Amino acid sequence: MMKNKVHIVPHTHWDREWRYPIWKNRSLLVDFMDNLLEVLKERPTYSQFILDGQSVVIEDYLEIRPERRAEVEKYISEGRITCGPWYTLPDLYPIDGECLVRNLLKGYRVSEKFGRTMKIAYTSFGWGQTAQFPQIYAGFGIDFCITAKRVNDERAPKSEFLWESPDGTKILTSRLGKEGRAQFFLITVLPAKYNVENDKDFHIEWENSGMVYHKANAGTDNVDYFKISGNDDFYPETIKKNIEKCLEGTNDTTVPSERFFPAGCDFSGCIKELDRIIETANKEFDDYSFEHSTLQNYAEAIKEKVDYNSLITVKGELRDGPSSATAGNALSTRLYIKQANKKAQNLLIYKSEPLNSVVAMLGGNYERGFLAKAWDYLLKAHPHDSINGVTQDKTANDNMFRIAQAIEISDIALDRAMSGIIEKTDLSNYKDSDVLLIAYNTLPFPVSQILEVAIDIPEIEDAWDFKIYDENNKEMKLQWIAKDNKIRILHDPDSRPWPLHVDTHNVYMESGMIPAGGFKVYRAEISRKFERSFICGPTYQRTTVGDEIAQTNSTLENEFIKVEINPNGTFNLT
Repeated sequence: MMKNKVHIVPHTHWDREWRYPIWKNRSLLVDFMDNLLEVLKERPTYSQFILDGQSVVIEDYLEIRPERRAEVEKYISEGRITCGPWYTLPDLYPIDGECLVRNLLKGYRVSEKFGRTMKIAYTSFGWGQTAQFPQIYAGFGIDFCITAKRVNDERAPKSEFLWESPDGTKILTSRLGKEGRAQFFLITVLPAKYNVENDKDFHIEWENSGMVYHKANAGTDNVDYFKISGNDDFYPETIKKNIEKCLEGTNDTTVPSERFFPAGCDFSGCIKELDRIIETANKEFDDYSFEHSTLQNYAEAIKEKVDYNSLITVKGELRDGPSSATAGNALSTRLYIKQANKKAQNLLIYKSEPLNSVVAMLGGNYERGFLAKAWDYLLKAHPHDSINGVTQDKTANDNMFRIAQAIEISDIALDRAMSGIIEKTDLSNYKDSDVLLIAYNTLPFPVSQILEVAIDIPEIEDAWDFKIYDENNKEMKLQWIAKDNKIRILHDPDSRPWPLHVDTHNVYMESGMIPAGGFKVYRAEISRKFERSFICGPTYQRTTVGDEIAQTNSTLENEFIKVEINPNGTFNLT
């Protein structure tokens, strides 16, 4: 008789930073990966370890252990360590949709660099799943999805369903059983190793905690304990009853002959007792075959055996209850992080990259290196705990640093692109002495706006008023905000910095229609000059384009209102 198969695959959920700041987490990652590599070396039957669907952790590990790169690449190439398809594990709501695509794109590239990409949509993260995922995954050649959160059994009574995005793309999807990604680990592995149940009384006795390290310095005593070594106890008598619970928790499947038991939880290791647990389970059950399998084997079995015609189609985003989860969970925490991230995204995605593409089409240089570095900082700011700031203050500050770097680098790449476009622009109709402005429109449609700009006119021109004309010699409307005398600095690679003496005019300026993905050139033409030694009256110092409201040095008046300024600083309002 053919036995039902239980696919047991160890995994971890590894946050780059969450419970601890990034470098403490990195030290734990080094210990975890060191142990995993030793287990893979000693046990050829250790089929696979799921590295949480991401690839950045491999970069993080090899940054500290570069000498182990060949081993890591070997096991990734063999599929014994999964890498990708994601780069980091982003939260899905506070970031731009383009960032999700770029995250997967970089995840693929990094994973392929190390040997192989896991082409399964393993989404163990996020407080819900975005509606567009089936279409996005299809674009990456992914046709099977494991989703761990926020689709309930009311909406999807069976574990397997077809998930449809708004464009109609469908992907075969499996929601995990009860307890999700941690089910088998919490229900079976922990009792087998420690003889404790995962219930409200979950704790460890002092004498059973093994050798531990803890800072006892005053002021650091609130830091966690960390295990150095422990015992190798094993309690096989707990296994049968707990596996029965796991089987019951996966009864919603439409393919009962194939069960998936993910063996891991947050920061869990490679489970050295796994072989003994599987051996014991196979002795206890006659109708099930338990094996250390791979996620790919499970996916292929489901795709082969599932009855597609009987599957329910679930549309849209997966953000089912409880009610506390439907609001996006941590969207309101540390809003300043989200605001800074929005600024970084707008600058990188909607300004710097498009203008770099324009200058490249004009034969100039596309700043690939700068843009790649900006994306690296930005994607590393997007893991679900980091971007939401549900962390220690230090980690929130670290993430603000990454976002600040993304902003600064994006701005530099933008400067270089705009300079490149100016260099390629035909300005032969203008004089060398002309003051020119160029307004860029990176949007895919024409725009006309009121721009707030600071226009510098050489001090020697003594410009009090000027007019702005576009390339068609059409005058643009202006309204002055302020004037000031400045000394600007001109950087010259062939000289020491040059002082530039200018008058800065802060104005509101009508842009006229700027073409989609294009730019518009403007020229300033001085219309009135002034003598710097002359103290001007209010009528001469005109700052508006309408009838003047300033009647004297101390009076404002029109048909509606009169304001008289008194010598003591008070005013009379009529």
